[in-house]
Amino acid sequence: MNQRPLIPHPKLMISFAGVLLLHLVFTYLSLSYVDGNDKVIQLSPVRESGTPPAIAPSGNIFSLDRVIAISSDEQETKEKKEESDDYQLGSIVREGNQMKAVFISNDKRVILGVGENLPHTGKVTQIKDNLVTTQSDNGDIRHWQLFPTFNPVKQSGTTGTKD
Repeated sequence: MNQRPLIPHPKLMISFAGVLLLHLVFTYLSLSYVDGNDKVIQLSPVRESGTPPAIAPSGNIFSLDRVIAISSDEQETKEKKEESDDYQLGSIVREGNQMKAVFISNDKRVILGVGENLPHTGKVTQIKDNLVTTQSDNGDIRHWQLFPTFNPVKQSGTTGTKD
């Protein structure tokens, strides 16, 4: 004669749903309520590019007027001449019917196809799967591999079954 309710512990479930609804309403009100006395964030005026900042930055790292000084070591690296080791293979893309390699160096991106020349590295001679081959002016060959993976070698003539 005792029929079990369809929902186990209905009073507990209704109480839980009520608390969730109340929390949702309070969250909505706290996020949407706008007080007339709220401060509006104002950006600092733009400085001319050769002038030092007028005021010393505060200790607060979240302040809008905070300026980070560049050390002399960082300035030397920016002035350093690009070499072949500065480039990394970023990606291999298909443009039309031709495969192209994307080389990345600091903030520069160079897209090259087969036969095109990369400064200080050489000419791209081959792009196949995830491997790009370059040949420098003095004849050195360098292989650039994108996402190095183990590729098992397929042996011809073996089927894996015995006759």
